Amino acid sequence: SELRLVALDRIPAGCEVLMSYLPVSEPVGRRRRRLRHTFGFTCCCDRCTLEAGWAKEDGAPTGEQEPDQAALAAVSLLE
Repeated sequence: SELRLVALDRIPAGCEVLMSYLPVSEPVGRRRRRLRHTFGFTCCCDRCTLEAGWAKEDGAPTGEQEPDQAALAAVSLLE
C-alpha cells in the first residue's frame, strides 16, 4: 500500500512532514487515549510531550493511564 501527500507549498529536502491524526484542540489526555485505542501507540511528539507535562503539573489526565487505572491509583494513595 502507498500513501501520497500533496503539499500546497514547497517543502525543502530533509524537512520533516508531520500529520495530526486528531484535532490538536482536544485535551492531550483524550488525544493520547484515542490514539492508543485507535492506532495502537502513545504519541510522544513534541506537542503531546509538552502538553502532558503541563497536564501533570495541573493534575489533569495525560492519557498515560486508563481512567480506571488512574482512579485505582488515586484510591491506593488514600489507603
